[in-house]
Amino acid sequence: SLTKIAENQYGNDYLNWRAAAGSPGAGAPGLSYDDWVISNNITSPNLDNDSDGLSNLIEYALGTDPAVSDDQVPLNITLSPSAVIASYEVNTLRPDADLLLESSSDLVKWSPVNSPPVALSGDRQLYSVIQPITGIRFFYRLAVRLKP
Repeated sequence: SLTKIAENQYGNDYLNWRAAAGSPGAGAPGLSYDDWVISNNITSPNLDNDSDGLSNLIEYALGTDPAVSDDQVPLNITLSPSAVIASYEVNTLRPDADLLLESSSDLVKWSPVNSPPVALSGDRQLYSVIQPITGIRFFYRLAVRLKP
């Protein structure tokens, strides 16, 4: 069977699907957030247990260990003379979490950025977006939304 990787992305993009074992009536494979919280003794999604700058919820979505500090940079920003390129990877084994790119011009109001998948490698899906440089300064961040 096939499982859609990111519910908020287009279904007609082959990079948004992965093979999965047949599971009639069951949810998508992968560790659920609730199971992960229990197995990692997490008390709050907003805390940063290992002081690496990533909240527990981001650590879950990325598939990293919340008890081990690492230097992984989840959002890569590259500047060219005419554009900003923002790239990030999604862990496809986190079916109940959407990792979203957002932008803001004032750090108060954040809006989603449509960033299509560009590659799939194992359980990682690469997203990238190219934004032309204009006279307006923009900030970017990754946000996580848990699905019900």
